[in-house]
Amino acid sequence: MIPIAEKWALEGYYLDAVYNASSEELEALVHCIDDVTDDDLFGWLTGPEADNPNPSLEYVAFTDLTQAIDLAKLLLKKRQGWKVPKDRKEELMSLLKERLRKA
Repeated sequence: MIPIAEKWALEGYYLDAVYNASSEELEALVHCIDDVTDDDLFGWLTGPEADNPNPSLEYVAFTDLTQAIDLAKLLLKKRQGWKVPKDRKEELMSLLKERLRKA
């Protein structure tokens, strides 16, 4: 799994890689951790190293990988024509504006 994390997430540049990927590559990315239990991966990512001010390169790569996977899921939906329902869009915009005011 480390080569996958390095390909998609090394040094935080996963945005470009994911946005420029084909739909087939995105599908492979989305399913690359299917054989890893949530307890194993997210147990580690939310464990003691989550509070480490200098996390390991592996920790950063796998954190970025999970974010790349989430982005890939959204891009695949968008490419398939999915859109946020209008009522939900208004609710999300309202929440975003509220959070920005608090920041």
